Amino acid sequence: MSITLFQLGAIASIFLAIHARPNDRPGYIDCLDSSECGRGKCCSIGMGRYSIPQCFAMGNLGDKCIPDNKLHKMTTLSYPDGSSMNLTNFYFHHICPCLDNLICNKDTETCEDPLFVSFNYIDY
Repeated sequence: MSITLFQLGAIASIFLAIHARPNDRPGYIDCLDSSECGRGKCCSIGMGRYSIPQCFAMGNLGDKCIPDNKLHKMTTLSYPDGSSMNLTNFYFHHICPCLDNLICNKDTETCEDPLFVSFNYIDY
């Protein structure tokens, strides 16, 4: 089975159309929804007034995390240059939750394997 140059170009065009960032926003905005960030990443903003949404990696084993870091459904962002946009499915604090197979430990605030249990201490 051989793919012609035309078919390869059509496939590339479809891929770029799906993954290209919309042109209706300022260049400094990395994402408006976590789905734009790709697998293993999320869209997150800081707590500052003019925080810029960026794609960040989901937490790996041992990475810092925020317990109960909830997915926020929608907010409107406004910037000094007059631009305004809706942000959906995002997180705060520039930190994504842990990867699906990990949990955020509330005591250590790090991503951990839920199957690993430490029996090196006694909890009274």
